[in-house]
Amino acid sequence: MNTETRNRKRGLRNREGFSLIEMVIVLAILGIVATIAISNLYSAIPHTRLETAQLRMAEVMMIARNQARSEEMNTRVLLDAGAGTYWIEAQDRDTLDWSNAMPGGGVETLPQGVTISANTFPSNQVQYTTRGSMLVGGKIELTASNGETLELNGNLTTGRFSREGGNLR
Repeated sequence: MNTETRNRKRGLRNREGFSLIEMVIVLAILGIVATIAISNLYSAIPHTRLETAQLRMAEVMMIARNQARSEEMNTRVLLDAGAGTYWIEAQDRDTLDWSNAMPGGGVETLPQGVTISANTFPSNQVQYTTRGSMLVGGKIELTASNGETLELNGNLTTGRFSREGGNLR
């Protein structure tokens, strides 16, 4: 008597594959896990956009400061809270006119869902002297669509910004 016949007599069968019930259970578990994962990802999007905006704005402020120091000219970063944009301008030494000094000549736009909710800098501008210090210190507050806020605090003496809130690195 061969092994297959013995297994049949003992009530054991060769099972290949899965039953329909096993497949439905596995698919239901995968569906639940996927739903949880997707909802967590969607709730993380506003936070990620807010941190990205904070990092980029701090970077642009540092670019303006470095331009002021290296080219020995006054620079400023203009903030348009209504449009959610900001850009660097430099002052011509001879004419004293201001012109766009943003790398590439463009304008930075805040990510979707992020706004400038507070700004203590006068005239919506952060102005740097030829030595890289600020004319006036202040604070810029960014708010995400979920209500979370992060701040950029400008140091009058050093001209540098510190980032408050978020995952500081």
